[in-house]
Amino acid sequence: MIKLLILTLSFIFLFGNIDDDPLPVESEAIFDVSTLSVEGQDAYGALLNARQFEDSHVGFAGTLSTKIADFNTLLKEKNADAAFKSILKKGTIAGQLYGLSGIFFTDHSHFKTEALRYAESGMKVEKLSGCLAGSVRVSEIVFSKRENVAIISSGETIEKFWKNNKKTYVLDIAHGGYPALFKHYGKK
Repeated sequence: MIKLLILTLSFIFLFGNIDDDPLPVESEAIFDVSTLSVEGQDAYGALLNARQFEDSHVGFAGTLSTKIADFNTLLKEKNADAAFKSILKKGTIAGQLYGLSGIFFTDHSHFKTEALRYAESGMKVEKLSGCLAGSVRVSEIVFSKRENVAIISSGETIEKFWKNNKKTYVLDIAHGGYPALFKHYGKK
Protein backbone atom coordinates (compact mmCIF):
# COMPACT_ATOMS: atom_id res chain seq x y z
CA MET A 1 0.00 0.00 0.00
CA ILE A 2 2.81 2.40 0.85
CA LYS A 3 4.57 1.53 -2.42
CA LEU A 4 1.38 2.38 -4.31
CA LEU A 5 1.08 5.70 -2.46
CA ILE A 6 4.72 6.57 -3.18
CA LEU A 7 4.31 5.58 -6.82
CA THR A 8 1.16 7.69 -7.14
CA LEU A 9 2.77 10.71 -5.49
CA SER A 10 5.86 10.32 -7.70
CA PHE A 11 3.66 10.15 -10.77
CA ILE A 12 1.79 13.31 -9.73
CA PHE A 13 5.04 15.10 -8.96
CA LEU A 14 6.66 14.11 -12.26
CA PHE A 15 3.67 14.31 -14.58
CA GLY A 16 1.14 16.42 -12.70
CA ASN A 17 1.60 19.38 -15.02
CA ILE A 18 1.62 17.35 -18.20
CA ASP A 19 -1.01 19.60 -19.82
CA ASP A 20 1.08 22.69 -19.19
CA ASP A 21 3.32 23.79 -22.04
CA PRO A 22 6.87 23.87 -20.67
CA LEU A 23 7.83 26.57 -23.16
CA PRO A 24 6.59 30.10 -22.64
CA VAL A 25 3.65 30.86 -24.88
CA GLU A 26 3.01 34.34 -26.12
CA SER A 27 -0.21 35.26 -24.39
CA GLU A 28 -2.79 37.50 -25.94
CA ALA A 29 -2.38 40.98 -24.58
CA ILE A 30 -5.21 42.21 -22.42
CA PHE A 31 -6.74 45.34 -23.86
CA ASP A 32 -6.43 48.37 -21.61
CA VAL A 33 -9.43 50.61 -22.23
CA SER A 34 -7.60 53.54 -20.61
CA THR A 35 -5.46 53.77 -23.79
CA LEU A 36 -8.53 55.27 -25.48
CA SER A 37 -9.77 58.83 -25.23
CA VAL A 38 -12.75 59.46 -22.96
CA GLU A 39 -15.02 59.42 -26.02
CA GLY A 40 -13.31 56.23 -27.21
CA GLN A 41 -13.87 54.58 -23.83
CA ASP A 42 -17.58 55.44 -23.97
CA ALA A 43 -17.84 54.12 -27.54
CA TYR A 44 -15.97 50.94 -26.59
CA GLY A 45 -18.35 50.29 -23.69
CA ALA A 46 -21.43 50.92 -25.82
CA LEU A 47 -20.30 48.53 -28.57
CA LEU A 48 -19.03 45.90 -26.15
CA ASN A 49 -22.45 45.74 -24.50
CA ALA A 50 -24.65 46.34 -27.57
CA ARG A 51 -27.99 44.56 -27.23
CA GLN A 52 -28.87 44.66 -30.92
CA PHE A 53 -27.14 45.07 -34.26
CA GLU A 54 -28.29 48.29 -35.86
CA ASP A 55 -28.29 49.43 -39.45
CA SER A 56 -26.95 52.93 -40.14
CA HIS A 57 -30.33 54.62 -39.61
CA VAL A 58 -32.96 53.52 -37.13
CA GLY A 59 -36.38 54.45 -35.86
CA PHE A 60 -39.36 55.98 -37.63
CA ALA A 61 -37.42 59.19 -38.23
CA GLY A 62 -34.44 57.30 -39.68
CA THR A 63 -31.91 58.92 -37.37
CA LEU A 64 -28.27 57.90 -37.38
CA SER A 65 -27.73 54.96 -35.03
CA THR A 66 -25.75 55.85 -31.94
CA LYS A 67 -23.91 52.53 -32.42
CA ILE A 68 -22.66 53.73 -35.82
CA ALA A 69 -21.47 56.95 -34.23
CA ASP A 70 -19.72 54.85 -31.56
CA PHE A 71 -18.22 52.62 -34.26
CA ASN A 72 -16.70 55.64 -36.01
CA THR A 73 -15.47 57.19 -32.79
CA LEU A 74 -13.62 53.97 -32.04
CA LEU A 75 -12.37 53.59 -35.62
CA LYS A 76 -10.58 56.94 -35.31
CA GLU A 77 -8.75 55.93 -32.12
CA LYS A 78 -5.03 55.19 -32.17
CA ASN A 79 -5.69 51.75 -30.60
CA ALA A 80 -8.78 50.98 -32.69
CA ASP A 81 -7.46 47.57 -33.78
CA ALA A 82 -6.91 46.32 -30.24
CA ALA A 83 -10.25 47.77 -29.13
CA PHE A 84 -12.23 46.08 -31.93
CA LYS A 85 -10.42 42.78 -31.32
CA SER A 86 -11.28 43.01 -27.63
CA ILE A 87 -14.95 43.62 -28.47
CA LEU A 88 -14.84 40.67 -30.85
CA LYS A 89 -13.52 38.49 -28.04
CA LYS A 90 -15.52 39.75 -25.05
CA GLY A 91 -18.59 41.50 -26.43
CA THR A 92 -22.23 40.51 -26.66
CA ILE A 93 -23.09 38.83 -29.95
CA ALA A 94 -24.22 42.20 -31.34
CA GLY A 95 -21.00 43.74 -30.03
CA GLN A 96 -18.98 41.02 -31.74
CA LEU A 97 -20.55 41.98 -35.06
CA TYR A 98 -19.40 45.59 -34.57
CA GLY A 99 -15.95 44.33 -33.57
CA LEU A 100 -15.80 42.19 -36.70
CA SER A 101 -16.86 45.18 -38.82
CA GLY A 102 -14.08 47.25 -37.25
CA ILE A 103 -11.28 44.80 -37.97
CA PHE A 104 -12.44 44.78 -41.59
CA PHE A 105 -10.47 48.05 -41.72
CA THR A 106 -7.84 47.65 -39.02
CA ASP A 107 -6.59 44.10 -39.73
CA HIS A 108 -8.18 42.67 -42.87
CA SER A 109 -6.24 39.39 -42.86
CA HIS A 110 -7.38 38.70 -39.28
CA PHE A 111 -10.88 39.76 -40.32
CA LYS A 112 -11.03 37.01 -42.96
CA THR A 113 -10.17 34.35 -40.38
CA GLU A 114 -12.59 35.68 -37.78
CA ALA A 115 -15.47 36.05 -40.26
CA LEU A 116 -15.32 32.34 -41.04
CA ARG A 117 -16.19 31.55 -37.40
CA TYR A 118 -19.64 33.00 -38.00
CA ALA A 119 -20.34 31.37 -41.38
CA GLU A 120 -22.40 28.48 -40.03
CA SER A 121 -23.45 29.99 -36.74
CA GLY A 122 -26.94 29.10 -35.63
CA MET A 123 -26.98 31.98 -33.14
CA LYS A 124 -29.47 34.78 -33.58
CA VAL A 125 -29.19 38.46 -32.78
CA GLU A 126 -31.74 41.22 -32.55
CA LYS A 127 -31.41 43.56 -35.54
CA LEU A 128 -32.85 47.02 -36.04
CA SER A 129 -33.07 48.39 -39.58
CA GLY A 130 -35.04 51.59 -39.92
CA CYS A 131 -38.13 50.90 -37.84
CA LEU A 132 -38.06 47.15 -38.46
CA ALA A 133 -36.80 45.01 -35.61
CA GLY A 134 -36.45 41.27 -35.43
CA SER A 135 -34.31 38.28 -34.68
CA VAL A 136 -31.85 37.39 -37.46
CA ARG A 137 -29.28 34.63 -37.83
CA VAL A 138 -25.77 35.92 -37.18
CA SER A 139 -24.52 33.88 -40.16
CA GLU A 140 -26.86 35.83 -42.47
CA ILE A 141 -25.57 39.20 -41.21
CA VAL A 142 -21.97 38.09 -41.68
CA PHE A 143 -22.37 36.01 -44.87
CA SER A 144 -25.56 36.75 -46.77
CA LYS A 145 -26.56 33.95 -49.11
CA ARG A 146 -28.63 36.27 -51.30
CA GLU A 147 -27.63 36.74 -54.93
CA ASN A 148 -27.44 40.52 -54.83
CA VAL A 149 -24.85 40.97 -52.07
CA ALA A 150 -22.78 44.15 -52.26
CA ILE A 151 -19.09 43.28 -52.58
CA ILE A 152 -16.89 46.11 -51.33
CA SER A 153 -13.16 45.74 -50.74
CA SER A 154 -11.48 47.17 -47.64
CA GLY A 155 -9.99 49.96 -49.78
CA GLU A 156 -13.21 50.86 -51.60
CA THR A 157 -15.85 53.27 -50.37
CA ILE A 158 -19.55 52.64 -50.39
CA GLU A 159 -19.95 55.87 -52.35
CA LYS A 160 -17.97 54.31 -55.22
CA PHE A 161 -20.07 51.16 -54.96
CA TRP A 162 -23.30 53.21 -55.07
CA LYS A 163 -22.08 55.14 -58.10
CA ASN A 164 -21.23 51.97 -60.05
CA ASN A 165 -24.22 49.83 -58.92
CA LYS A 166 -27.69 51.19 -59.54
CA LYS A 167 -29.48 47.91 -58.78
CA THR A 168 -30.77 46.88 -55.38
CA TYR A 169 -28.40 44.97 -53.15
CA VAL A 170 -28.07 43.37 -49.74
CA LEU A 171 -25.36 44.19 -47.22
CA ASP A 172 -23.39 41.79 -45.07
CA ILE A 173 -20.18 42.08 -43.08
CA ALA A 174 -17.94 39.56 -44.89
CA HIS A 175 -18.28 41.26 -48.25
CA GLY A 176 -17.70 44.71 -46.75
CA GLY A 177 -21.18 46.19 -47.07
CA TYR A 178 -21.91 46.94 -43.42
CA PRO A 179 -18.35 48.04 -42.56
CA ALA A 180 -18.28 50.41 -45.57
CA LEU A 181 -21.73 51.77 -44.76
CA PHE A 182 -20.80 52.35 -41.12
CA LYS A 183 -17.56 54.10 -42.06
CA HIS A 184 -19.37 56.29 -44.61
CA TYR A 185 -21.57 57.76 -41.89
CA GLY A 186 -18.51 58.60 -39.80
CA LYS A 187 -17.64 61.28 -42.32
CA LYS A 188 -20.81 63.20 -41.60
